[in-house]
Amino acid sequence: MIEPVEVNELPEIMALIEYTVAESVDADADEKPSLLQNIRQNLDWWSQHRDQAVHLKFSVHGRIVGVVLVKNFWNLCNLFVAPAQHGQGIGRALTFAAIERCRGKTERPALRLNSSRNAVGFYEGIGFVRTVTDTPPPQGCTPLEHKF
Repeated sequence: MIEPVEVNELPEIMALIEYTVAESVDADADEKPSLLQNIRQNLDWWSQHRDQAVHLKFSVHGRIVGVVLVKNFWNLCNLFVAPAQHGQGIGRALTFAAIERCRGKTERPALRLNSSRNAVGFYEGIGFVRTVTDTPPPQGCTPLEHKF
């Protein structure tokens, strides 16, 4: 079931993200602390600007197993699914639910993200394409976009 995230769920969400980063994100040991710091900053930003973002969760039997956060209705900054649930369509469902909720809320023509190395194939498989950005992406990331 896909629903909006509630502020009181942030500790459960951060635990899911930390576990997922440790187990399945293709990043060097030096890159992971920086990645987690960036994720915490995004979650802090969301808690102060909830009206300017889409933050959804996917729950199974009352347990959050996936989350997506889109800042300013165009910047997909977090998509994480528990490793045990990979390949079940949860990331796809969360991404398309977020796209639909963002459509018409930004003047930008596309949803953009900087994908980790291991997620590029997932995003390209659901219609994202590589793009060029004005600023270089974080180390090890590939900029992608999905037209609204």
